[in-house]
Amino acid sequence: METPDLATTSVITKPDYRLTAVIVGLLLLALFSHLNRIPLRAEEPRRALVAQEMKLSGNYIAPTINGVYYYNKPPLYNWLLLMLYRLLGSSAEWVVRLPSVLSVLLLGWLHYWVMRRHTDEKTALLSALFYMCSADILFYFSLLGEIDLFYTLLVYAQVIAMFHFYQSRHYGRMFAVSYFFAALGVLTKGLPSLLFQAFTGLALLAAGRKWRLLFSWQHLAGMAVLLLITGGYFYLYNLQNNVSLYFAKLLSESTERTVMEKGWGKQVLFFLQFPVILLKLLSPFVILLPFTLHRNMWQAIKTQPALRFSGLFIAANIWVYWLSPGTKDRYLYMFLPFFFTLLAYAWIHFGNLLPRFKKATGYMPGIMAAILALASAATAVLPQTQPVPFILVKALLFTLLFTLIWFIWRQQKFDNLLLLVLCTILLRMEFNTTIIPLQIPVFTADAALPQLDKILEITNRQPVYLAGHAQNLHVKTFALGGKPLVETDIMQPPPLLFRISYYLTRATGHIVQYSPTTEPGKFYLADAAFAAEKKLPVLYSFTEPRTQITYSLCRIEPK
Repeated sequence: METPDLATTSVITKPDYRLTAVIVGLLLLALFSHLNRIPLRAEEPRRALVAQEMKLSGNYIAPTINGVYYYNKPPLYNWLLLMLYRLLGSSAEWVVRLPSVLSVLLLGWLHYWVMRRHTDEKTALLSALFYMCSADILFYFSLLGEIDLFYTLLVYAQVIAMFHFYQSRHYGRMFAVSYFFAALGVLTKGLPSLLFQAFTGLALLAAGRKWRLLFSWQHLAGMAVLLLITGGYFYLYNLQNNVSLYFAKLLSESTERTVMEKGWGKQVLFFLQFPVILLKLLSPFVILLPFTLHRNMWQAIKTQPALRFSGLFIAANIWVYWLSPGTKDRYLYMFLPFFFTLLAYAWIHFGNLLPRFKKATGYMPGIMAAILALASAATAVLPQTQPVPFILVKALLFTLLFTLIWFIWRQQKFDNLLLLVLCTILLRMEFNTTIIPLQIPVFTADAALPQLDKILEITNRQPVYLAGHAQNLHVKTFALGGKPLVETDIMQPPPLLFRISYYLTRATGHIVQYSPTTEPGKFYLADAAFAAEKKLPVLYSFTEPRTQITYSLCRIEPK
C-alpha cells in the first residue's frame, strides 16, 4: 500500500501560536510556583542530603549519608544539586526541586526542536505539550525533587541523538553524543542506560540494515567516550573506597525488581497490570489512542522515520520493564514522548478518517471545562476547603476561568487539544493554590519540623551526631549456576529518616555524622532503646510520626 496523501486525509493547520504562548506562560507559572511550600518528602531528602554532605565535606567523588559511604546511586544528580546550592546560595526545598522542573521543560523543548525537523510543526508542538502536561508528571512528579525526571531527560537525549544523527548520516556524532549521554546516565542511575544504548542502537541498525556500523571506528570512538567518562569516575572512586562494593550495590539495584528476584506469581500479575499503568501515564491524552489503530497510521509508521523510530524505541526497550514486577510508574517516563508523538501524529493526519472518534474527542475539552467549573465552585462551600486562605476568591476565579474555556470551546475557534492542555494547566494552578495549602500542615507534622526546631533551640545549632548500632546491608544479585553473581555485606548507619538529617544539616551547617562511640560534650541523636541501653542522659525525646520510632537527644556532660 502506498503512503496516503496526508493532505486528503485531514486538514492540517499550523498551531495557534497565540494560544500556545498563553499555555506556555501559564505552564511556567504552574511549574515554578509553590515549589517551596511543602517540606521535603519521599526520596527528596535523600537526594538533597547527599549533595549537602558533599558540600560540607568537600568530597565530591564518594557520596555519603551521615558520613558513611552511600552506594545506591552514582553522584551526577548530586553534583547538579551541589552546583545549584552554590549558584543560588541555598539548599532550600525549591532548589532541591528545581532540577525536576527544568528537566521537564528541557525535554519538552528538545522534543519539539527535534520532531519539528522530522515530522511537522503541529505534531512536534502537541507531543511536547502532552508530555509536559501528562497527569502523572504535571500533578505529582514535577513537584518532587527526585532523580527520575532528570534521568528521563538524559535517556531521551541519548536515544534521540541516535535517531537525529542517524537520519543525517553523521554516524560519528550519533555514537559520540549518544554514548556521552549514556555515560551521564550511568553516573546518574547505573546500568539501565547501557541497556537503552544497546537495545535502541541494535534496533535502529537492524531496521536500517546498517550492521557494519557496529564495527566502525565511529562506534569504537563512541564506546571510548563512555569508558573514559565512567572509567575515569570509578577510578577516582577506587582511590577513596573499594569500588567493588559500589558495583555490587549498583548491580543489585538493577536486578532486584526483576522476575529473578520477585518470582513468577508477581510476574504474571504485573504483566496483566502493565497496560493499565501505561494508559494511566498517557492520561488525559490517552483519548487519542483509537486514532493510532487506523491502518493508514500503521503504514505511516513504516514510512515516516520519526514514527518508525518511536515505535522501535518503545518495542526494543519496554519489554524489560514489562517483565520486571518492581517497575514503578516513574521508570517509564522516557517512553512518554514517543507514545505522544504517535498519538499526536495520528490525530492530526488521520483524525478525519475516524469521524465518530474525532467527534467524541472534540467534546472532551468542553466536558472537562464544565466539570472543573462546577468543581471549582464547590470548593467555596466544601468544609474540607474552608481552611484555605481566600478560598472564596480562588473558587470564583477558577470557576470563571473554566467557564471561559467552555465558552471558547463552544465557539470552535481554537484547537480542541490545545484547550484540553489549557484545562490541565489551570487545574494544576488550582491544585497549587487550593490543595497544597491543605497539605502543608500534614507534611510539616510528618517531617517533624516542630520537634527539630526544639532540638535546634536546645543545642543552640551546634553539631548533632548520630549514635546507635550500625547495620549490615546484605547485597545479593541474581544467581548464575545457583551462585549469586555478587554477594556481600555493606555497613550502614543506624536508621534515621533522611529528612531529619537533611533539616538538621541545613540548619546547623554540620553533617549529622554517625559515630560508633559517644564522647562527653557532644550532642547525639539516637533511638530511645539505644539511649536506654547505653544509659545516655536524655535532654529531649520525640516520636517520628510516620515510623513511630522514638528518638532521644542526648549529651554526656564533660567532667
